[in-house]
Amino acid sequence: MHTDFHLAPFNEKDSTMLLQMIKDFCIEDGVAYEQSIPTLLLELLANPQLGRVFLFRNAQQTIGYAVLTWRFCLEYGGKVAHLDEFYLLPPARGLGAGAALIEALKAECVALGVRKILLETVIVNSGARAFYRKIQFQFSERIAQYLDLKVD
Repeated sequence: MHTDFHLAPFNEKDSTMLLQMIKDFCIEDGVAYEQSIPTLLLELLANPQLGRVFLFRNAQQTIGYAVLTWRFCLEYGGKVAHLDEFYLLPPARGLGAGAALIEALKAECVALGVRKILLETVIVNSGARAFYRKIQFQFSERIAQYLDLKVD
């Protein structure tokens, strides 16, 4: 595994590979893979005001992906990025790729006027929580909650 990790914009030709990584991410996190994901991915690509999808690459191959979506929050000073998904293939972990790629995402966010990056992890994923703490993400006392509107 090489160490020249970088972001690459996602495009439709990468769909099969990305969808497989999303499935792998869901399995690792113990969440269901929603059948609407391919359609939602196309919607996100067609509407950059909603967010961005990035692939992570080294000199040889794609090693992961991230999905950033935008929101606006008065409390956080304006535009906020939600790191909806961040996934590295298992062989790429522990080599500095995650920290390097978060730095690249931070630079992208700053260039886009983002004030903060928010993320969520599942409670049982202690490895992810430790990683985010190590790279200076701060724990929030807030508890994420949602209301499912059951819109078809």
